[in-house]
Amino acid sequence: MSIAQLIDRIPKADIHLHLDGSVRPETILDLAQEQGIDLGTDDKDELIARVMPDENCESLEEYLQAFGITCSVMGTADALYRVAYELVEDCANDQHTYLEVRWATRVLPLGLTPQQMVEAVWSGLRDAGEKYNVVARQILCGMRHEDPKYGIETAELAVQSKHLGVVAYDIAGAEAPFPPSLHQESFKIAANGLLRTTCHAGEAAGPDFIRQAIIDAGSERIGHGTHLFEDPALLDYVVDRQIPIEVCLTSNVQTKATQSFEAHPLRTYLDRGAKVVLCTDNRTVSGVSLADEFHRAHQYHKVTVDELRTLTASAFESAFLPLEERLALRETALRKFDALRKKLSL
Repeated sequence: MSIAQLIDRIPKADIHLHLDGSVRPETILDLAQEQGIDLGTDDKDELIARVMPDENCESLEEYLQAFGITCSVMGTADALYRVAYELVEDCANDQHTYLEVRWATRVLPLGLTPQQMVEAVWSGLRDAGEKYNVVARQILCGMRHEDPKYGIETAELAVQSKHLGVVAYDIAGAEAPFPPSLHQESFKIAANGLLRTTCHAGEAAGPDFIRQAIIDAGSERIGHGTHLFEDPALLDYVVDRQIPIEVCLTSNVQTKATQSFEAHPLRTYLDRGAKVVLCTDNRTVSGVSLADEFHRAHQYHKVTVDELRTLTASAFESAFLPLEERLALRETALRKFDALRKKLSL
């Protein structure tokens, strides 16, 4: 039996997953019609072509243009509920048992207060999670290109919303020239509120942004970290402290953070013993599932069954949940993994 069969069936956790990058195309069309929003097309295939980058996409900035379409239909409580609910449903169908869904209030249309937005997303995540037996939490993102005062407001909202499934604070958006050090205060507010932190860093910018994320912002995880390998001493630091790296293979190729799947530093990170977690980034915009990411890791970087097990364990271990909860999820996932491996004689 093949490793591909194992990949499709093992329990999964996605901890770097953008809500506004993972809206079903048919839902975008439905919501646009309901809200009287002109998308310039009512054809699903044409819409997909507009939101998914083609081979000519040259940068993260160009990749992010698709979010203008997805976010435009997410300005109501019902829309946010539906999008969140359907995302959990889609991930459950792909064998996920844990999700961290990140998003930014400030990129959505006006009409709701930020608190109302958080409540609507949480309702969708919670209800679908209960139905499909998926633990789903949310991460609020500040936008790195904005005045840091807005990131502070988002961090304060995140701390105040822990009872609504908010487990962490992040900064997102076009990376250069907006280093994590600009947002130290918002990360400090999150930490003082005993909220966990992650940070997009080293995707479109160099390893110094990763250094700032860890040292200046105190980030506990690194989103993407594609250019970490360019600073061997910093890579040693990350490996020694087992700081999780949220690796998103497909989007990294699409945004030209790396030139090809083969050129991605995933194999370097695995061989060095880094705590790697494979993630999707954006299911719709990148046209990818987490199983796809595992298949590509196996195809282009010869990930073995043992490494696949380690990647599975690392995902659950890196979850922003209380220790007992994340270890329980990990053990359940690994028991299923081992049973499937035995059944498939791998």
